[in-house]
Amino acid sequence: MNDYVRIHKTTIERLISVIEDIVDDYKDDDNVRGELESLIEELNDILEEKEKYCLVGVDGNAYSIMSYVTKAMKECEKSKEDIKKYQEDAMSSDYNHLICVSQEMIDSLNKGR
Repeated sequence: MNDYVRIHKTTIERLISVIEDIVDDYKDDDNVRGELESLIEELNDILEEKEKYCLVGVDGNAYSIMSYVTKAMKECEKSKEDIKKYQEDAMSSDYNHLICVSQEMIDSLNKGR
């Protein structure tokens, strides 16, 4: 999924449902119907590309974030050394640094799957 698209699966599913209802209202207008059906296809593609790991919805506590990322790294079979480097880097500065380092790791894990 593109980095700029960070949206919950349920929100996308609701949006698809609303658009499907609108499509039914435009049975006689092939142009509008075609555009809406195309949009539904794009949204379904986004759902299929959904990232396995995402910080959205993770408790904002620094330890919760690090725990989530560490667990994701273990699931992706990262070495103990890589996990230790992540943890040391994440704790090396302030909260904003932790968020940036954690998001970079999550992005890396999602690309590597």
